[in-house]
Amino acid sequence: MIEAGGLVVGAMFDLTTVGLAAATGDRLDFGEDFSLEQLQRVFGRRVDVVVFGATHREIVAFHRGVLLVNPGSPTLPARPRSGAVGTAALLELERGVALAEIVTFARPR
Repeated sequence: MIEAGGLVVGAMFDLTTVGLAAATGDRLDFGEDFSLEQLQRVFGRRVDVVVFGATHREIVAFHRGVLLVNPGSPTLPARPRSGAVGTAALLELERGVALAEIVTFARPR
């Protein structure tokens, strides 16, 4: 857990192992079972942001009032882009507002 900027960030490697998401092929689905109560059970308290990995797929999304961030992978992305090495995420937490941005690393020329 990280507390910063008036927000609480929960982090875990794989959301599927605790039932917060289901992986289907290239998709990661946050189903009907995804709730604030379930997040509180998993993290032991209310969270505003969830940072996770495992899929190597970059994601920035709001779901049921929670910011979900997967930075992808800087070295082994699931969806490699032409001319890119991989991705990472920048997370800004300030005055109760969370902003996330995916950054793509370009191959050296």
